[in-house]
Amino acid sequence: MADWKHNPVIAIGAAVLLVLAVVFIAMWLIGPKTSYSLKCESCGTEFQAKLPKEQVFPVACPSCGKNTAYKVIQMICKACGKTFARIDKPGTVSADNMASSQGAATAIKCPHCGAQGNFEKVK
Repeated sequence: MADWKHNPVIAIGAAVLLVLAVVFIAMWLIGPKTSYSLKCESCGTEFQAKLPKEQVFPVACPSCGKNTAYKVIQMICKACGKTFARIDKPGTVSADNMASSQGAATAIKCPHCGAQGNFEKVK
């Protein structure tokens, strides 16, 4: 059997295997992450972040540092055809339940044309 101290190929191979094992274990412990579109309620910054699926919102904004960043829903205004990002936080009407909450949904305004309650979620 070759001595790893005298054979650099065995030493490099062992080091690579060790690094791969550490990376694999770290990925397994951290768990899967999901890519989210986020918007800060304080400063309006929109950004992408990979966060754990179990993430509790709000999260810290990279621009202002405040814990006021929430997931966003991309909406399309049926009146003007333009898209906009709408913050999806507890207590607001989500795109999925707009039809059943028509009173609250009409309070949503398109930031481009001002139309109210005439939106759909971008797929």
